[in-house]
Amino acid sequence: MTNCLPVQRRRGIWALGRNRALAWATFTLASFAGCKTGIDASSLTVNDEAAMQKMTSTDDVHGPMERFLQSMDWREAEKKKKVHFMNPPEAMAAYHKGEELLKEKKYKEAQDAFWKECAEKYKDYPIREDATFMSGECYYFQNLYADAEDQYSLVVKEYSATKHLDEISRRKFEIARRWLGFTPQQSGIITAGDVKPVNFEDPSSTPAPSMDYKEPSGITYTIPILPNFTDKTRPWFDTTGRALDALKSIWLNDPTGPLADDALMLSASYYLRKGDYVEADHMYDLLRKEFPKSRHTENAYVLGSHCKLMCYQGPEYGGTELDEAKKLMEQTMHLYPNRPDRARMEADLKRIELAKAAQLWSNVKFWQTKDKPKAVAISCKEIIQKFPNTDYARKAREVLAKIKPEDKVDMPHPKYEDKAASFNSGVPDAFDEEGTRPKRMPASTAGAGDPARN
Repeated sequence: MTNCLPVQRRRGIWALGRNRALAWATFTLASFAGCKTGIDASSLTVNDEAAMQKMTSTDDVHGPMERFLQSMDWREAEKKKKVHFMNPPEAMAAYHKGEELLKEKKYKEAQDAFWKECAEKYKDYPIREDATFMSGECYYFQNLYADAEDQYSLVVKEYSATKHLDEISRRKFEIARRWLGFTPQQSGIITAGDVKPVNFEDPSSTPAPSMDYKEPSGITYTIPILPNFTDKTRPWFDTTGRALDALKSIWLNDPTGPLADDALMLSASYYLRKGDYVEADHMYDLLRKEFPKSRHTENAYVLGSHCKLMCYQGPEYGGTELDEAKKLMEQTMHLYPNRPDRARMEADLKRIELAKAAQLWSNVKFWQTKDKPKAVAISCKEIIQKFPNTDYARKAREVLAKIKPEDKVDMPHPKYEDKAASFNSGVPDAFDEEGTRPKRMPASTAGAGDPARN
């Protein structure tokens, strides 16, 4: 006979039930006694919809991602003030006051009227565009070109399609030319006739472009980080850099304007004059691609090839610059067949071929120092094949005649089909190298261990 032990409930379960009963009893007694609970339900009436929505609103509740985005000003557009479309009478009065002062040539007072009384005070109105531009004009007439350029840039930044864009581009172009040291009679643009033929043996010895131009001198030009305290027409720091930035803003912000290609060509001329041929070549390449109908395109082709040749560092280095220069020269001769310097370009093409042959000859000398007769023979044959009528071909034949016959034998180049057939047959071929291919079983033993074939 089996004895069953009585099932006993845990004392914890009884305690939990007792605690619940005590809590309900306390809540009931408190309600009948008139005590208030922690929940204020007095405003939860049926007719008071506004109070109910206020209590249940979650507008002020933000999650972690929303708080992060707010800290990063993700909703900056929502914080902006409302933009008006009509100018108030006070703003128009301040603008007319500035115009009257400008006519009287009181430029400082006019600038204060345009900027402080109009542009800053009514920044959410359309008049800010005109007032900001006119404040830049007041700076320009005071010869404070750095402040004027800042105001012009602010107009373009806030109003990318401003109606003053053509005038701003013209002003910036004039300011940049002043800062670069050009007189009104000097264009500052280098043409194809100003450069000299490149010395392929030593490109650095090639004469600089000939121009009737004297570069600005001064310690603040030489050391851009030094402040300018003496000339109010120039910025505090880096006058040349600010001039190049002004030119860049013209062809970036006004690419269809009349001065876009001029600004790009002036920048390229500056880098060419300074000897920065890589950046100059980049500028000429932009001009050829972005402004193919410009009056400077022909010069951009010629000067682009000149910059690429000036980047060439000799036969011991790569010949990419030679190939690109040759391509540009051939394009120039095809697009402009009646150029007066066509004979010089043809001579440069022959010199490029000689420079490429010199590169291959440097390979011959390199393999000679490494005592690799087979590699020497291959390089000599390449020179003879590509440049048969040069002095390097004659030297290559002399070197090739001194090499043993077995080192001059050309290694056959197998076809893919031959390699695949040789691999599938399991027979090693003459092109395998020890340790470079996996071991293969002979064809007679292939499949011997496969029970499906036995």
